[in-house]
Amino acid sequence: MQQKLRGEVLLSKRKNIMKRLIPIVVVLVALAALPLTSRYAVAAPRSDSASVQIIADEDVRLFPNPVESELNVLCEKYDIERLMIFNPTGELVFNSPMPISQGSRITINLSSRPTGYYTIKVWAKGIKQPFTGRVFKI
Repeated sequence: MQQKLRGEVLLSKRKNIMKRLIPIVVVLVALAALPLTSRYAVAAPRSDSASVQIIADEDVRLFPNPVESELNVLCEKYDIERLMIFNPTGELVFNSPMPISQGSRITINLSSRPTGYYTIKVWAKGIKQPFTGRVFKI
């Protein structure tokens, strides 16, 4: 009789644990389904349009990656207002001196820079938040 009671208590504890874990598992599964490499910058919609503009990964091309000497940056959909490159320690190593028109390619010489991951931030005309990408310098 006591063994049966003990089994029921253990079963009750397991059920309570499962009730607590199920919401956590559901959240973890939902988070696992999100893309890890997507980066988006969202601008406030204009008054004449209800749509929101987004800069997605495919809108800004950083190539080659990894880069040995020259990095190419291409933005076919937007005019680039500002382009900044930061080294692995967060120090600014490049700041574009002027805007770059839509579809133009800019080439930046990184041959004298040390190996590591570099962060590229691109501000596009009409978009508030910058696109952020990373390249590896060999």
